[in-house]
Amino acid sequence: MKKKIRVVVDTNIFINSWFSNKHLYCDAVIDLISRNKVQLLFSQETIGELFYIIKNIVLHLFDDKKERLEYLYNLSYIFLDAISVNTLEIECPKLNDPFDEMFLKTAIKGEADFIVSNDFRSGIHNIQIEGLRILSAEDFVSVYEGLVK
Repeated sequence: MKKKIRVVVDTNIFINSWFSNKHLYCDAVIDLISRNKVQLLFSQETIGELFYIIKNIVLHLFDDKKERLEYLYNLSYIFLDAISVNTLEIECPKLNDPFDEMFLKTAIKGEADFIVSNDFRSGIHNIQIEGLRILSAEDFVSVYEGLVK
């Protein structure tokens, strides 16, 4: 059996998939995660940021508590199947946005194959780490499709 592809997914991919109709490739990434086609990795920092942001978005977008809870439930469901890694003592290259270093640390500690991010301002796409590819959602979907053929 082939090893499942291990991915760290930037918060922006979830946000674009769940709250925008313009990001089909982000939808495809989240679909791969939801169908357990890839192994998602989280750290305490990355899941914390994602829950915090999702909570704030749904509080502002929806009045109905059931609608709000549906998003938080879906995130919990995804988190349950993910691998958690402790990044407390992990060092990584510095980025333009130090808050995005948590994704690099998670990938390094979790021995990820990919980071998927559409944040091109943070500098994460300029980092080179052996065995780790940092791709946009569109590029990741393309590479994934090529790997599973």
